[in-house]
Amino acid sequence: MMFSFDGFDRVVEANDFWTLEIGELNVMISSGHADDAVSRKGISLVVGCPMPETVLSYVGGLRSIIGSELCRRGMEEPIWRKDLSALHVTVYGVTRPADYRQDSRPLSETLLDDCEEIVRGRLPFKLAYQGFGILGRGAIAVRVCDSDELMQMRLLISRLPEASRPGYVELNSINQMVIGRLPASLGPGDAQALKELYSAFQNSDEVESTVEELALVHYEHEFLDRVSGRLSLPH
Repeated sequence: MMFSFDGFDRVVEANDFWTLEIGELNVMISSGHADDAVSRKGISLVVGCPMPETVLSYVGGLRSIIGSELCRRGMEEPIWRKDLSALHVTVYGVTRPADYRQDSRPLSETLLDDCEEIVRGRLPFKLAYQGFGILGRGAIAVRVCDSDELMQMRLLISRLPEASRPGYVELNSINQMVIGRLPASLGPGDAQALKELYSAFQNSDEVESTVEELALVHYEHEFLDRVSGRLSLPH
């Protein structure tokens, strides 16, 4: 089966990360670290949480290679996400942090049933993971293939009366899995070196997984690092 990563690559290649002056770049990355420390609650439909062992193993190897390469260049180790069991690909932010009602899970039975029906009709399907890219404010994300199934689910959920609109994840959002953030201490030439490393991974082996269920995840952090509830769909 042939997979396309065009959506992810278009966003990475258009990222102003590659063109900013080093001082501006490090300020931008620092702002990302500051946001990482802020707790936000919400509910999202995701692939993963946890990911299959094959994908987790791939991510572990990828982190090791990236870290070693940056170390070889005299760069600091990235700040990796600590809990690999929380890794995920977001399908749709059903309840955004701005809409979240404290200490509640504001999903009606109707919304749950509607989400389950949307998901049920599009399972199973395959995703592929290959290499990484640098996204906004120095976020390191695994390249995830384009997927008609995920795009259709986003569109259909966005039409549900109770779902936040515009969605926490926009309809044209790429598929991604954030695994860490660069240190805010990059030097001249480091961004170009990262771009070359990203390009080199585009020809690496892919890891495939079959998605047989999704999860509605009740989280307490913008990147879903702290998950306090999980409902499998279909269930």
